[in-house]
Amino acid sequence: MAAARSTYKRVKPRAEVDAKWVIFGAHEWEDPMGIFMVDITNMIVERTRAGLDAVKAQGRTGGRPTVITEDLLTVAKARKAKGESVRAVAKALGVSRATLYRHIG
Repeated sequence: MAAARSTYKRVKPRAEVDAKWVIFGAHEWEDPMGIFMVDITNMIVERTRAGLDAVKAQGRTGGRPTVITEDLLTVAKARKAKGESVRAVAKALGVSRATLYRHIG
């Protein structure tokens, strides 16, 4: 949704607002301030999603980089196949068991 050029476009009539029971503090979704707050929240969500989609289209991803590289994963799978416990493999590679389980599957 593009930025509104008038207050009317920002504060929509009640019929245009999703029929949900939403309360923001003392404002119910029915009163003008409640409608305004619902609309602003929706706008923030839409802009956030648009930004994430744009970044994804550029081939970038967010979040913390993974600790497990392809080489570490190969070593971990080989050690696991030999019968070594996940706890021992994780300790030897310097990663948590949860991280190892996440990547091994």
